[in-house]
Amino acid sequence: VEVAKENSWSNRFKTMLEIFNNLYLKKIKLFKKNEEKKQLNYLNSKSIFSFLVLPILIIYLLTFHTPLFYKLSKNLEVNYNVSNADAIVVFSGDGYSGYENLGFQNRTLDVLKYYKLGLADKIFISSGKEQTINQVEIIRALLLQNGINSNDIKIFTEYPSSTYANIVMINSELTKRGINEIIFITAPLHSKRASLIWSKNFPELKIYFAKPSDSTIKNNRNLN
Repeated sequence: VEVAKENSWSNRFKTMLEIFNNLYLKKIKLFKKNEEKKQLNYLNSKSIFSFLVLPILIIYLLTFHTPLFYKLSKNLEVNYNVSNADAIVVFSGDGYSGYENLGFQNRTLDVLKYYKLGLADKIFISSGKEQTINQVEIIRALLLQNGINSNDIKIFTEYPSSTYANIVMINSELTKRGINEIIFITAPLHSKRASLIWSKNFPELKIYFAKPSDSTIKNNRNLN
């Protein structure tokens, strides 16, 4: 009778149910574990995008496709104001980053503009970088071609190692000639730094900062 009871259908079904439940619970646990792993991998991939790719993308868009850096660059320019002076001083600079260098052309146009307006009758030209063909020579040649008297042009063929050294060299010549007021022309983004160096070292010199022809004027300009 006892053996029969142990092998009754109810007991057998109970044993089968326990086996089924054990298998079912194991599969449920495995399924949950796999799902949690998938979700974790998904969240990790989202984290990499959110914390690495997305910021880089935002920085790229702000840098190259918005006027943000144009707005920031305006702080590197001075307040331009031109009046009659004893001479025009030009820094032709290092040129542009691109293959085609229009820097010396712009400086030539600037000199011609203010010279022909009669604001000054002497021109001093200096460059901050040595080139195979001296830019100061090119500017001088273009000025002569446009009818400016060679006696009114003074070029500096030395190449100072810094803006400070360049200003010291120019100021020495200005002092020799008794020049107290100048119209200063340089690249737009170099004007603020140059003005600070001029005012710190030679505050007695009256300087009018002329607006260069390549000064940016568009408020939606993107960074190239």
